[in-house]
Amino acid sequence: MRDKAIRLIIGKPCRIVNHLHAFDADGNKINYDEDLVQKKIIELQVEYDAKQYQRDRADAYPSYADQFDTIYHQGIDVWKAEIKKVKDAYPKPSE
Repeated sequence: MRDKAIRLIIGKPCRIVNHLHAFDADGNKINYDEDLVQKKIIELQVEYDAKQYQRDRADAYPSYADQFDTIYHQGIDVWKAEIKKVKDAYPKPSE
């Protein structure tokens, strides 16, 4: 996450070495404000944590093949009921 924060702070493509040093395409060192990086890391972590329900749902949904099989053999209403169970188990947080 630190490398992503550094890249976002710098705002252009760069190479990060040891999660600390940034270099441009020509190999020149790029200086950045560490305080901004730390703030950006916190922002990224908050954003990541807020989307935990999405990762939980993705793990809980049946495979696409199984979903299509359910639709074909049992109909869309059965499929909707299965998907709703997952959505209810991992609700989207209110904003």
